[in-house]
Amino acid sequence: MIILFYLVLKFAVYSVLCGYFYRFYGASGPVKNAYDFGLMWGGIRFLIGLIFAVPFGLALGYLNLLIRREIVESLLPFTLAYLVCFFIFRFIEWRLLFFAMHKKYPKKSIQPVFKMVAMGMVATLFTDLVVMVTVNYIPKFFC
Repeated sequence: MIILFYLVLKFAVYSVLCGYFYRFYGASGPVKNAYDFGLMWGGIRFLIGLIFAVPFGLALGYLNLLIRREIVESLLPFTLAYLVCFFIFRFIEWRLLFFAMHKKYPKKSIQPVFKMVAMGMVATLFTDLVVMVTVNYIPKFFC
């Protein structure tokens, strides 16, 4: 049940955030309202996350097994591992989304994109923290 809650929460947050990004990208495109724009690009961001999550999750499962066996614990503390994982992969996922948006809705300036990527990364961290608090469990290595 918590996995379903997590997935719905992620999709909802991504859709709301992408609806907010409509102000920058959508006004010149074929999608005429922020709601449709948010659902479309929020869904795309959700799929990008799933594509990254499956192979990466398998790799993390193996790494977590090694950490439990204390093989790599001294090399990669849990908090640092989460932050490194979070920053790199979330940055890549959000940049891929904005690359696709920019291809579909070209803009002369892409300067606001970095602010939007940061907003997306914070929103993703927020959804992870909500789920962690909801289940009253902070995983040792959770990305």
